[in-house]
Amino acid sequence: MKDIKSIRLTERGAAQVALYADAGIALSEIVLLAAERSLTGMEFCAGIPGSIGGAVKMNAGAYGTEIKDTIETVDLMNGSGEIRECKRDMLKFSYRNLDLPESAIITGASFLLNRGIKKQIQDRITEIMGMRKAKHPSNTTMRVPYLKTPREEFPPGK
Repeated sequence: MKDIKSIRLTERGAAQVALYADAGIALSEIVLLAAERSLTGMEFCAGIPGSIGGAVKMNAGAYGTEIKDTIETVDLMNGSGEIRECKRDMLKFSYRNLDLPESAIITGASFLLNRGIKKQIQDRITEIMGMRKAKHPSNTTMRVPYLKTPREEFPPGK
């Protein structure tokens, strides 16, 4: 999925824009693009790692907003390789999950965003990043578990 990297914007009247991104696009790239274009709705994703596909599948969210709140459509590929567009009301989102058939693969998603004021959008992103940094300071030491080499009577995978 990392090689799927197309983005397009489609006008939806004077106040809204649909931002379509392929599944391999980094979520951070969409947050920055939306802010640059003065589009509001994706600020809550600031600092969330991962791709569009992963964020949609996990219904990524923070600070009272989830991906499902901005989704217009999701493109799904079935086991036969056919891709179909599913509208928001056809999808079953729950807390940190999008319920999909086991063989379904997310190939892209369209987010319905509103026109906003660039400075306010950038300020909100800065605020969210500050809250994230306060909650998860990067100067803390992460402990890595000590892994032992398995004994011969217990080979890996057995």
